[in-house]
Amino acid sequence: MKFLTLDERLDILLTLKHTVKEHDSRLTQEIIQLIDREADLLMRGIKEENLSGLRQRISTLFLQYIKTPTFNPGVVRHLKVPQDPVVATEQKTLYCRSCQKYYPSTEFSVSSTNAKVGKCRQCLRLENIANKRTDQTKFKFLFKKIEKDECDYNDGARCIFFLTTNDIEYMFKNIWDSHSALSEESDVYSLTFVRWNRREEFSPWNCILLTLQEAIAHLKLEDVEGSYSEPFRKKIRYKHAISRSHFVKLVEHVNNNQEQQQANTLKDMTITAIKIGRQRGTPTAMTNTSA
Repeated sequence: MKFLTLDERLDILLTLKHTVKEHDSRLTQEIIQLIDREADLLMRGIKEENLSGLRQRISTLFLQYIKTPTFNPGVVRHLKVPQDPVVATEQKTLYCRSCQKYYPSTEFSVSSTNAKVGKCRQCLRLENIANKRTDQTKFKFLFKKIEKDECDYNDGARCIFFLTTNDIEYMFKNIWDSHSALSEESDVYSLTFVRWNRREEFSPWNCILLTLQEAIAHLKLEDVEGSYSEPFRKKIRYKHAISRSHFVKLVEHVNNNQEQQQANTLKDMTITAIKIGRQRGTPTAMTNTSA
């Protein structure tokens, strides 16, 4: 604009005025007022140095004008944050909560199991690069063995099926310090989790980490509390307390499940008793009727 003549500048201002005049809004009215003001000052011979602030204001408002989807619908494709929610919906623009940016729906992975929009593809790639890789093969092996042992009890144990491989790994490393409670053996393939009290279902607060041979001997004990020394029992109780603290949601779920089972059992017993009472009362009623 610095090298334009007065007529060229006035022609540009007139073209800009007719362009924004097509939309009637507060923004366009302000732009038109500023254009008229500059044109008036130019006609009075005001120096360009004194018009820099006014021209900057016109440029800023015009930039805001072309970035508004209401006036320029095509700009939505270039905006990181859509200004108009309606336009964003029509264009299927979604928000990534990880990088906090808006992208087209094609930049998000589609999942049939997730009801909410997840991370964009770029964030997933970065997360995949940054995440530390861990081999859980040995803990999967340990987890499968525990599941099999619980199924062999055939006593309706359910708690094990609410756990995951990550939970077993946490118990192994953080609670039981990666070794047998008796012999300090640390080879995962030689260790297993078994019930502390075999008459109760397996849970993080009713288990002990032992070698395979130790586990066989432990499960043969009739009185667990009387078979181990008091310091050892305190050590086990401490680990069980840590487990209850860590798996607090699981504890609540198991307790609620047990209460529901007890209520259902009591209900079934009541119904059975009523049926038996009715069956016993039927012959008497028939006898009285015959008499």
